[in-house]
Amino acid sequence: MYSMYSSMRQYLINDYNVSSSVGASNIKVGYQKILNEYPCITIFRIGETSVGRLGYQTSDGGSRDKDSSVMMQIDIFHPTSVEQLEYLDDYVKIAIMSGASTGLGVRLMSNPSYWDDTYNSYRTTQTWLCNQVIQD
Repeated sequence: MYSMYSSMRQYLINDYNVSSSVGASNIKVGYQKILNEYPCITIFRIGETSVGRLGYQTSDGGSRDKDSSVMMQIDIFHPTSVEQLEYLDDYVKIAIMSGASTGLGVRLMSNPSYWDDTYNSYRTTQTWLCNQVIQD
């Protein structure tokens, strides 16, 4: 599953609009208890499933493919500007959907924006369902 994290992060780092607004060192994988620099983006998993395809390992000639789905959350933080947060939100969506067209199926499930008292920052949360076929 780490390949999905690194793919998502790489899509963001490779996108000019995202990387010119948020440095690569501020695009982090995994939950961050403390954020030291803003703006920043965090990527982490909130759930996953893996199901064998029809005939999965039932015989020597059976399918070796599994459908893997991961629910990922991307949080975008900006300390002072809702407008800049919304631009970043759009840039991230475009970067992921453009990058994902190369092999990782993604679907945006939710996208609320709000003020987060914990981080003293404006925050938008993107929840993505990522689908991938894995061969054993």
